[in-house]
Amino acid sequence: MFAVFLPALNFRGDRSPYLWWFYKFLEHFGSNTGFICGQEYFREVNVHAANRRWEVNPATAASLGYGLPSLETLERLTRADIPDTVWETMASAFPTDPLAAFRHLCLDDDVPLRKALDQSLFALESGERSVEAILTCVNCATLQRLCRERNLPLIHYELGPLRGPTWLPTAYFDFSGVNGNTEAAARYAAAGALPAGEWLVPGALRALFLVATLREREPDAELGIGLQIEDDSNVVCYANGHSGPALLRHAMREVADGRVRGPVRVRPHPGSMFRLGPLPAALVRDESPSPLQFLQSCQQLWTINSSLAAEALLLERRAMVCGESPLAFCLQQQDSATAARASAFYFLNYLAPWTLAFSADYVRWRIQRPAETDIRNRHVEGFMKDKIKALEARIAELERQVEERERALARLHTSYSWRLTHPLRLASRFMRKHAAPG
Repeated sequence: MFAVFLPALNFRGDRSPYLWWFYKFLEHFGSNTGFICGQEYFREVNVHAANRRWEVNPATAASLGYGLPSLETLERLTRADIPDTVWETMASAFPTDPLAAFRHLCLDDDVPLRKALDQSLFALESGERSVEAILTCVNCATLQRLCRERNLPLIHYELGPLRGPTWLPTAYFDFSGVNGNTEAAARYAAAGALPAGEWLVPGALRALFLVATLREREPDAELGIGLQIEDDSNVVCYANGHSGPALLRHAMREVADGRVRGPVRVRPHPGSMFRLGPLPAALVRDESPSPLQFLQSCQQLWTINSSLAAEALLLERRAMVCGESPLAFCLQQQDSATAARASAFYFLNYLAPWTLAFSADYVRWRIQRPAETDIRNRHVEGFMKDKIKALEARIAELERQVEERERALARLHTSYSWRLTHPLRLASRFMRKHAAPG
């Protein structure tokens, strides 16, 4: 069986900060999975809806690929919760800074949590059951240490940097960490000269992953800055001391000193709790309808650790990532040939197809540590299947639009007003035909 670990630390105003991940893991790994969570995750969906949790919105659930469980389903799940007192003790150590408690969870070994995790695993493995791997969506130094001691696979999931409807959806699938402390660079170095073939051709990766229509446009800004959610571990734990305001100030200095031509485009994150106020002349708020159009409008991107950097690579835009990013090794290559090879590894080996990553068969296969050549082949096959489905969906939508227009024309042609204006249309055609030139 698999075990799912989701912390119940209240650093976002609730004790189920990863609720949608709870539903996602339940959807794909089923009721045979053991959950190491907290009581709030198992509340009835209606209770979460009354609390205005976005995770139980049906449209959100459909877009992320999970269903909303019934109370009967929730009550039947195998549970080995971490006691609330463990989370309360952790939070109380940082009474006025919940994000410091979150940083502690991610980066520091916590003795009470380690004891509780050990007891939870023992409870799940009672009888004839054994835990094959632990699945989570957050770095937890305590859990990582425990899994190393037990020689137990720990798999970190996260939304990949490429997402629909613009790109084929991808997933991070990492045995070491998520957002930071990842295995991406180490895997690339260990893979050696992995053949890349046609994927080294400029634009080949973009052609595979791009689903939306790309209309070429010339950049009108030398620099764009992509901001991020303030309480994401990308910023809280793995920003290397950088921050959104610091990036903006740095850009203003570069413009003032003449090293960057302003104004600099600034794109806020849609999930941010804060709104940009009036900006100085060196900066301008980006109002592009999509991240794709924002990136097309900029020659270069600066960010702490945003997924926009991966999109910039595919669009052949320069990018500077200040934080600890799994794609940093792609940006550190000294020439175009090695950079293309690194990008091929990142997109085809490190990132996993979203639909494939949540297959129990895939998880068990990856636990066996297959060769990177085999991983690439399986990923490319998965991406190709997803691309075919995406194209079929686009064709179906275009056919629906054509049929709707044909029905609209048919209604117009049979309408009373169309028949009434028939003589006027005849006269208009006659005048156009016999009018003198000029």
